[in-house]
Amino acid sequence: MVKKHRQLSAAREYRLAPVAAAISLALSSTPAAAQVEPGSGSTNVIEEVVVKGLRGSLDQSLATKRNASSVIDSIAAEDIGKFPDQNVAEALQRITGVSISRTNGEGSQVTVRGFGPEFNEVRVNNRLMATTTGGRDFDFQLLPSELITGADVVKAPTAGMPEGSIGALVNLRTIRPLSSPGRNSTVALRARYNDLAEESTPEITGIFSNTFAGNTIGAAVGFTYSESENRIDLTGGVRSSVLDGSRGDVNGDPIRDESGNPVQVTTLRFPGRQEFRVEQEERERLGITAAFDWEPSDNVTHTVDLLYSDFSRQGAGFGIQAPLQSGKF
Repeated sequence: MVKKHRQLSAAREYRLAPVAAAISLALSSTPAAAQVEPGSGSTNVIEEVVVKGLRGSLDQSLATKRNASSVIDSIAAEDIGKFPDQNVAEALQRITGVSISRTNGEGSQVTVRGFGPEFNEVRVNNRLMATTTGGRDFDFQLLPSELITGADVVKAPTAGMPEGSIGALVNLRTIRPLSSPGRNSTVALRARYNDLAEESTPEITGIFSNTFAGNTIGAAVGFTYSESENRIDLTGGVRSSVLDGSRGDVNGDPIRDESGNPVQVTTLRFPGRQEFRVEQEERERLGITAAFDWEPSDNVTHTVDLLYSDFSRQGAGFGIQAPLQSGKF
C-alpha cells in the first residue's frame, strides 16, 4: 500500500511540473523592450496603438455608453467630416427607441420612447438651440451632418443635467481640434440627381484642423453648402361619399355584380373626389463652424466655438381634382 501511494504522488508531481514551470516562466519573464542595462542611456519605448475608422467610432461610442453615469446611447463619427448619415436625424434613428419623422423624404424630428419632438430637448455642445416653430420641437434639417462629430441620447437624466426633457436629452457635438491631434483636412464634393425634377444639385464640404504647442492648442474651421430640388407626385381619393345601395345606382337601375346578377346592398362608399397633385421644393443650406481649444493642463480646457447655420426651403404645389360624386345622392 505504501509503495502504491508513493507511485501516485510521483505521478502527480510529474503532471504538475510543466504547469508550474510555465507559471514560473511567465512571472519571471519581462518584455525585451523593457530590459535596459544600467548606464546604457536607453529609455523605455511604449508603443501606442490608435484604432481609427469605423472600428474606432464603434469603440468610442461603446466607451461613452460604458463610462456614463446614466442610460446613454452614443454615435461617433468615423473621422472628421464623416458622420454616418447625410442627416443627423437619420443617424439617430439607428438608436434603440428613437424614431423620426420626415419632410419630403429627409429626416426632420425625433421621437424617443413614444414621446414626440416637443417632449425632447436638443442641445449643441450642451447649449440650448433655438427652434423654427416657436415650440420645443427641433428641426434637424438645420444642422449639416458634416459639422457634427457625435451625438448622445440621454434616456435617464441625472440631477446634474438640465431639466425639461421627458423623452430624452439629445446633445450634439461639433468639431473639437484637440480630439483629433495633428493636421486634419477633409474636402468633399457631391452631386445628386433627381429624375422627377430632372435637376442635379451640388454639395461641397471643407474642414481643416491643426494642433500646436505639443497638442495643447488647436484650431478648426469648416463649412458646408448644399442645394437640393425635389419633386413628389401624389394621387389619392378625398372626401369619400356614401351611396344608398337600396335605391340602385345613380340612374336608378339595380346594382349588379360582374355576372349581371342583382346585388342586395344597402350602403356603398366610394371616393368623392380623385386628386392628382405635384409638389416641388427647393432647399438651400449653409453651415459654418469654427473652434479654438487651449488645454494648459490635463484638468483644464478652454474652448471657444462658433456655429452658423442658414437653411431656406421654398415649395410650390399644383394639382387637379376630379369629382366622382353625383348630385342625386
